[in-house]
Formats: sequence, C-alpha cells, structure tokens
Amino acid sequence: MPTVDRPIGARVTSEDIRAHVVAHWLGPARRAGQRTFTVRIGDIMRDLSGITGVNQPCSALRSPSRFQEPNGVTLIADEGPPSGMGYNVELTYRFDRTGDPREGGPEHGEAEHPSLISRLLTMRGVGRESYERHGGGDAVLDKVREGWE
Repeated sequence: MPTVDRPIGARVTSEDIRAHVVAHWLGPARRAGQRTFTVRIGDIMRDLSGITGVNQPCSALRSPSRFQEPNGVTLIADEGPPSGMGYNVELTYRFDRTGDPREGGPEHGEAEHPSLISRLLTMRGVGRESYERHGGGDAVLDKVREGWE
C-alpha cells in the first residue's frame, strides 16, 4: 500500500490513521463483500511516516465512538502482546451491516445500534417526487428566489 504524502516532519493525527485504514482496509473489504477484515498495526506504521509510537494507532483504532460506530464495524478480536501495544497487534473487525453505512436503508441491512448519520441517510430521496412534480430542484429554488432582491 502506498504511503501518505505529507511534509517532512509533519505529525500524523489519529484522524489520519483512521482515514488511512478506511481507505486501505475497511473500504476495500466492504466493497468485496467481506464480513470481517483485519488490520496489523505494523502495516499502518510502515505506510504512514510521522507516527511517533505504536500507542497512537492502537488507541485510534480501538475507539468505539471515533472509529467503530461511524464506520459501522465492531472490534471482534484484539490479538498481540500482553501490553496491547506493538507492531504485531492485529485488530479484527466485523461489519455491523451488509452494505455501506453511508447508503442506509433496509436493503443494506440494519446496524445493531444505528448511528444518527445512518438513520438520517435512510431518508435520502424522500422529497424526490415532490421536486419532480414542480419541475425539479432548480425550478423550486428559482420560484423561492423570485421575491429576493
């Protein structure tokens, strides 16, 4: 996997780590229809220069509220040294839904504990018919803006 381009000496944030895992492990596994995927901390350390220690990626990827819930996954196996930190830590996740959490809707399965965002996204397209009856979204906006100066 390619490394992330960043200025020399730039610090890698926990959000950078989570985004990298989503792009290189979680996303491809979900698109392939896998039910689980495993991330090895040493692979992340290799890909991202600027991580100062193994504690950061280990903590960033164990976070239920910042990684697991927003991405619709649950940590099901946490293997490695007794300290829980190290290059050989392997974190295995299970997808909570059958589809992409950004897609929403019953055809993609329901999360065990759906997040607010996934519930809101199930409403996607609700007003489509109404807009079509009035000539489309642009026509509706033009009509609303008629009285504006």
